[in-house]
Amino acid sequence: MRLRGLAVLAATLLCVPIEAGAGGAPPDFSWGPSFRGKFDDYGFGTDLPGIKARTGPIARGCPFKERGARLRVQQQPAPGVPATGFFSLFPDANQKRQPVQVLTLIDVAKLDSVGSLAAVELDSPFVPIGTPPPGYLSLVVARQDGGQLVVFVSTTGGVNVGTPLYLPAETPTVVGRVFYENGLVDVDAAGCDAVAPTNLVTDHPLAFGGSAGVGAGITGEKGDEAGFAFQISGDLFDATKQDILGDLQAVIDLEVAALTDLGAGMSAEARTKIEQARALIEDQGPPIPATDPQEFEPDLLEKVGGLPASDARDEALKRLQKAADRDAKARDKIDQGTPKSLKEAEKQLTKARDEKLRAKAILETGVTAEGKGSL
Repeated sequence: MRLRGLAVLAATLLCVPIEAGAGGAPPDFSWGPSFRGKFDDYGFGTDLPGIKARTGPIARGCPFKERGARLRVQQQPAPGVPATGFFSLFPDANQKRQPVQVLTLIDVAKLDSVGSLAAVELDSPFVPIGTPPPGYLSLVVARQDGGQLVVFVSTTGGVNVGTPLYLPAETPTVVGRVFYENGLVDVDAAGCDAVAPTNLVTDHPLAFGGSAGVGAGITGEKGDEAGFAFQISGDLFDATKQDILGDLQAVIDLEVAALTDLGAGMSAEARTKIEQARALIEDQGPPIPATDPQEFEPDLLEKVGGLPASDARDEALKRLQKAADRDAKARDKIDQGTPKSLKEAEKQLTKARDEKLRAKAILETGVTAEGKGSL
């Protein structure tokens, strides 16, 4: 939802679209939490013995601000034995087909002990937490003797492939991209202050096993800490959620277009788009093809209301209703036609757009806190 540090950096440094799509997967279906909620709110699968998990600021020392999930080793299993922990981002196998692109930040500023490492892993097929995956690929950042960092790719069986990247000890965060399509994986990485990425692997085979999982983990001694942020695009949700998110994105697009029209003095065109957006929320959904007489899908409020009961569903419904009410106010202000009323219409439209963006973030993540804070 947000063009935060991770997405902006990936779009420039890694020279890829912010929400790249492939294999027919709609680019609007993305998962990129702001991590404003508590770690436990996100429903991750976890295997974190001796490791504390929380959310908070990461990537300090980088040219942007970011929040993420943080793992800190609090207790080792035995003296001289490092602790290892992992969390799975999407623990529901029904929502796991094939992520197309994984953009990630790996904060290693406090990953201090020699041999400690932080990693982001792509598995196929998806397996429950604690079960070894038949196939995987990991982007790993490890602390070497002398403090230098090495970034490399590890695959099934613990085999390292591709070209490693060596970074200075003071590098605070690594940005990476894992692109997965047609059973092949590309991986790029760089320090967060770099001017160009390094390709680590191109077209590495990882057979698609009908589903895919993404997770992250840490290995280290007491006090070692790593942070992670993500923006993932691809086939991430079930058909019902995809349908809702597709309708909501269409409404957001109408809102953005209406704001553009209003700014260009095209108030009549803006009014038409505003009314279309409001109607899709609370009157009727898109037309159903090949129906005579014409039939329509349910409106967004009805579709979202049909999701399983949860705080996130209720919060999304509340924000969508607020957005529809603001659309109606903007429409009425445009009808008044005075400079003052048109200015107020723009204000209401901007707030309506923001409510829809917040509802989308909540629906994508299932976390009500994702609707808070700056967009």
